[in-house]
Amino acid sequence: MKNKWMLVIIVLLIAALACGSGGSTSEITNSTLKKVCRGEGVEEAAVYGSAGDGTGPYPVVAFRRASEDDAWFLIGPDDMGEGFPPEWRSSQGTQTELVLCLTTIERELVQECAYTAQDDQENGQVELMIELYNTTYDVVLRNARTAEQYDTTTIEAATTGVCEQYALEVIDQDTRIIDAPPGASLIPFLEPWVEE
Repeated sequence: MKNKWMLVIIVLLIAALACGSGGSTSEITNSTLKKVCRGEGVEEAAVYGSAGDGTGPYPVVAFRRASEDDAWFLIGPDDMGEGFPPEWRSSQGTQTELVLCLTTIERELVQECAYTAQDDQENGQVELMIELYNTTYDVVLRNARTAEQYDTTTIEAATTGVCEQYALEVIDQDTRIIDAPPGASLIPFLEPWVEE
């Protein structure tokens, strides 16, 4: 009986160890890489310079935060703005070699747009405001695997001033602040690192 319990304990211990070792590279996503902006490398990320034949482009993923105290959020392809080369964007976390970290440091209000929307909970209407800003970003470029800081700059991004593109989205606050997409402003800074 004693040997039987010992066998059960060993089997359970092996099963627990197998379940706890789920750190495979297939689990890494681009969202996982936000910790690189906090200075923590991601060992499963690609080695810088390993893409294709070693001549680039080296895949990059971008994160943004509204201030020094805010959390990092992944910038999707549509949120980068026009002019940002799609071939530079990483489509999978394990292919990502570079991480771009943008912090909003200054805003200039360009356009305010008031909207009236139906409030489904109150069966009435609510007033909503969309504010579009030209935005100045602090930009830090890091190695995805080691979090080593490669370069920094400050860029200014201009808004289109067109509120309608944001009016159809669900707005969960009375005032929605829209920073200018960084896209084209980043190209001169990134090109030497991505295209080598």
